[in-house]
Amino acid sequence: MPSTSRGLTCPNLRALAPAFEFPVTICVLLYGDHFFLCERFFAHLFRNTPADAFHLRIGLNAVCERTADCVREVARIHPATSVYASATNRYKGPMSRRMFHEDPIHTPWTIWFDDDSYVARPDWLISLALAIEAFPQVDMWGSQYMMWAGDPLLAFIRERPWYRRLPFEQELGRAKIFLGKHCGRMAGASGSIVRAWSSMPRSGEARRGRH
Repeated sequence: MPSTSRGLTCPNLRALAPAFEFPVTICVLLYGDHFFLCERFFAHLFRNTPADAFHLRIGLNAVCERTADCVREVARIHPATSVYASATNRYKGPMSRRMFHEDPIHTPWTIWFDDDSYVARPDWLISLALAIEAFPQVDMWGSQYMMWAGDPLLAFIRERPWYRRLPFEQELGRAKIFLGKHCGRMAGASGSIVRAWSSMPRSGEARRGRH
């Protein structure tokens, strides 16, 4: 059973970062017979994050029974939880889109975790909130590593039904993605994509607005 944070509460966070809008929505996608990853993720999340500071969305792709039991317990102790389950593996893209679109996300910021990532420090969320306050023009926070897609991939994205018809950042000639060190408060796989591309953020990434 996840243990809850004994540190900062959401009112404390709001006092420290008054311009940041809590709660955030945290999304995690779990897969297969990897109960260890599930247990580690939720243990670190609840240990290092005030429960009233986040809504939780959990995707389940063909998970084992121990993982399903753990998620049921998480949903019991954390009422602001939505679970999207599939007995078969729907793969990351389709399940991610279901997690974002089946029920609208109403929080200003969304944070995505893969199942092999987890929060490593109790100050991770306040550190991220303070960084976001300091750079209000930034719409996405993620890894310091990224790769621009070439024309064939951009053409593929433009043809997809989930593309929001927003211009690509490199076409706008301005960067709205901060590729900095602040997300180092989280441990595990991480990466970044451009906000206009799709509804599928990468692990350890925080995004602003509707998806």
